[in-house]
Amino acid sequence: MGKDMTCKLQTFQDVTPAVFGDLISKAKAATGVAIAGNSGEATANKFTLSWNYDPASQVLQIQCLAHPAIDPDFMVENRIAKMVAAG
Repeated sequence: MGKDMTCKLQTFQDVTPAVFGDLISKAKAATGVAIAGNSGEATANKFTLSWNYDPASQVLQIQCLAHPAIDPDFMVENRIAKMVAAG
């Protein structure tokens, strides 16, 4: 069994409330992590996400603090970026 891994903090600009809402659904479907509120930390299925969303400035900071070692950091980071971009 591998140890959990930590990804870099990612910052996204121009994230509308609608995009953030879509991201909440996508994160839950992809990892089981339930993002609740504009900031926090949550864990499910060996994934831990930390986030801070400012709807006024439309800036989202999100970091995967832990994930299964089978998924390299760069893959998890790319999945997060794609989820935000597709919103």
